[in-house]
Amino acid sequence: MEEFNSQKITHAPLRVRYELLVMHDRKDMFLLDPEDGVTLDRSPDLAPAKLSFKVFKDKVLNIEEGDLVNLKVNGELVFVGYIFEKKRSKDNFIEVTAYDQCRYLKSEGYYVFKGEKTASELVKALAEDLAIKVGDISPTVYKIKYIYDGKTYQDIILDMLKQTSIYSPKIPVMKPLKKPTDSNFTAPNGTYYEQNDIKYLTDHGYKQEDALAELAKSPKYKVKTWDATKDSTMKPIKKDTDSDKMAPSGSYYEKNDIKYLTDHGYTEDAAIAELAKSDKYKKKDDEMKERKPVFLAYDDKGLLVVKELNDMVTDILIDSTQVGDYEYTSSIENTFTQVLVVREANATENGKQTKQFWRTGAAYAKNETQKWGVLQKVYKPDDKKTNAIEYAKNLLDSLARKTHTLRLKDCLGHTEIRPGSGIWLNFNIGDQIINELVYVQAVTHKFNNNKHVMDLDIIYFDKQQPEITVEDRGDEEIRKRIQAMNKKSGGASKGTGASGNATATNAGVQAGFDSITGTTSPYGSVGCVDRATAGGSYYNSDLADAYNQGIKDVPGLKTFMNGRGYAIEAFDGTANPGDVLIYDGDEHVVLADGMGGCVGNSSSQGSVIHYSDASYAYGNGVLPTHIIRTGVK
Repeated sequence: MEEFNSQKITHAPLRVRYELLVMHDRKDMFLLDPEDGVTLDRSPDLAPAKLSFKVFKDKVLNIEEGDLVNLKVNGELVFVGYIFEKKRSKDNFIEVTAYDQCRYLKSEGYYVFKGEKTASELVKALAEDLAIKVGDISPTVYKIKYIYDGKTYQDIILDMLKQTSIYSPKIPVMKPLKKPTDSNFTAPNGTYYEQNDIKYLTDHGYKQEDALAELAKSPKYKVKTWDATKDSTMKPIKKDTDSDKMAPSGSYYEKNDIKYLTDHGYTEDAAIAELAKSDKYKKKDDEMKERKPVFLAYDDKGLLVVKELNDMVTDILIDSTQVGDYEYTSSIENTFTQVLVVREANATENGKQTKQFWRTGAAYAKNETQKWGVLQKVYKPDDKKTNAIEYAKNLLDSLARKTHTLRLKDCLGHTEIRPGSGIWLNFNIGDQIINELVYVQAVTHKFNNNKHVMDLDIIYFDKQQPEITVEDRGDEEIRKRIQAMNKKSGGASKGTGASGNATATNAGVQAGFDSITGTTSPYGSVGCVDRATAGGSYYNSDLADAYNQGIKDVPGLKTFMNGRGYAIEAFDGTANPGDVLIYDGDEHVVLADGMGGCVGNSSSQGSVIHYSDASYAYGNGVLPTHIIRTGVK
């Protein structure tokens, strides 16, 4: 990423001339003179830009919903949209609201994306479906695999761009702007010459080019060369108080620090290991050197565009001289220090609809939890959402930070500023000076009496990246089970003899059977409990919990299920689909198919089989001794 290098800071024009034109019925053009000016609101998240104005209704003016609206400022096109609403009052003034074409993205659609195309390709396809005009679409790499059922086009595009951000490799962070005191001239060492240094020499008779040549020779600006006798980039100079041990930071451990710990019972190696963890000696990584790409979509003068955040950086510098007033807030109100991943499924048990839940993983920000306490968010992905644990981690990376909100009021206006625009802010808010690149959250442009002012909402977060750990409890496997549970049975249940009107729960039981048939347990010939609970997890949440907890012996399963309220009954010759059958006391378990057969681990076959003896006898003709009734009636 190249360093930001503008030839000049962009200043807002002090006087503006705007033109508001409306085309009625695709033929009649009206140049309007609005009462109280024009307001243009631009909001984030692909929300349509909103243009508001009030005009006097005379005998000539004739405008309707759907009419095309153009706003030009100093001859430059700024807004293209369509009238969506008119309000009329008795004084014959009409209040008009127009939106750009993003308003049409509120339409709903149904799409199945199979991981064959990227978000940039799909945005073009969706726009074509809605007859939306497309401009510059930044290329993306990640291919979208997801089902969007009845979602708005706005939500679909936003979700695709969010997925693309999460699953794309990191990119370099935009480097900071040169200081306001810097010139536009680059010195031999890669920094900028300071304006005051140039001015000092030019004030003393130097021409500008001679001043630059002279400054280039100074230690401040010349190229730093390595002198083996004085310094080394390979190894820092060691002080007398330093030890011979080098820390992760590249410095040496101080003898006194090591001695303090060894005097308190540490061995030297243990003392050094402990010191390596401290802020003083741990490796100092450059903050925020890389980040995930962020893609933004918006309407630009009648064209739908997609841009990466780095491409939204402007050369606009705003300081206190350009601002009428401001409001600043720092907050952890919307901060979270951990994210739990919970999967949810609908099921039918004993003829009743119930919800079943699985905690499949989590992400934790340890240091932030210590500072701010447990602030927990629950993320509930649907059964189509893969990589939920990684998503939770990336989500927490942005949530586990303090939020800073700055609202700048009545700034000198710049028409190019929109949500996502990067601006350079040099602003003193009392307890801190903000001198860095920030991104605009929302903006309201106001044009009136040859003036253009704007209100900016700026949100930024702590730069320090949280250190996040994750926990995965088999999220992907559970997701697949839930998918199977949510499928409705469309015909006869395979291998059970059930009729074509099988219930959704029967379908869940069958899905459980299908999921384990032919599979081999990691516990081999003693994996009957593992396979039975794996198959049972598709239709019974308690069997799912038993599987997730790793219960693998028959007595353990009996104890667990009894603790959940299930009776361990003597087998009476009858069973429902999904019931757990127990053989030879506590030697073996399988799942009943409800038709006299069963599905379970076979030590002779080395895998799970469907055994269809009419009396539930398994393998050697031995009948079950007990049953746990967990299936469907």
